[in-house]
Amino acid sequence: MRKRKLLCLLVVFVLMLFIACENNPTDNDISLDEEAIQDYISSNLDFAGYFAFEEYYGEEDTVTRLRTITGPSIWYREPQDTNREISINVVNDSAFVSFWGRVDGVFHVLERDTSASPDTLIDHQKNLEDNSSNYAIFKRYPGVSAYRGWILENLTGVDVMGVEVTLSDCVWVKIDSLRINCESYEDTLFTTPFVFFQREELLTFRSQEAVTLTLYSIYDIYSYLHANSLGHWRRWRLEEIEAGVWQGYWVTPLIPGIRAIAFDILEKRTIDQEEFPYLSNIWLFPYKIK
Repeated sequence: MRKRKLLCLLVVFVLMLFIACENNPTDNDISLDEEAIQDYISSNLDFAGYFAFEEYYGEEDTVTRLRTITGPSIWYREPQDTNREISINVVNDSAFVSFWGRVDGVFHVLERDTSASPDTLIDHQKNLEDNSSNYAIFKRYPGVSAYRGWILENLTGVDVMGVEVTLSDCVWVKIDSLRINCESYEDTLFTTPFVFFQREELLTFRSQEAVTLTLYSIYDIYSYLHANSLGHWRRWRLEEIEAGVWQGYWVTPLIPGIRAIAFDILEKRTIDQEEFPYLSNIWLFPYKIK
């Protein structure tokens, strides 16, 4: 039932986009409506969870964990420049909003040099360029004074592609699909991050709920989960249980609220080979703890 509803929302959005391209608003002041929606987005505290695309960069506890973790877990992203663009297409009482983000910086792979005394860390640095996209639908309600009546109705997850700019466009890694199993979502499969959720029906879990996560990809990758735990972003490596299938377990946060969870894959050579460039794909989903 949940999957059918999500699919219906996606179909509705496509139809509404088609209508938006064929019609012009007749009674709206476009510039004022766009400004109102921009203000809504910038002032709504929940949007950090709704539309997060860069929160997990550099926030993981990697330094202290180096004492016990070896191999491909010793890496982190360092953002140096972050930009976001928003496109708003107003059609009568609906507004279709597209978000594009870009993060430029450095991808660090840390190698422990055991030949030195004491051990030292060698920092292999690679250029990082991540480009994100996600979408939302706003509706305008008569009688609502704030933000000219505009209220967020639907939103998608976020897709982040990390590709070395010097490579051909045909070189990348991609998540094929993601499966969630728990009491709240029994055997729910996502084949795209661009599934539309109603604002009041985000992915919703109970506090401290045990969730099994299964990620599928045909590429030669390492797979990770980024999620909030005890007020900080943490990273867990998913285990490859068979060819093309990675699995991990997550316990949802204790405190209610809206947050984002990130599913991250990296081309193995990004970590294992010093000269190989940075290639990644990330799906982020907003979720709610009730």
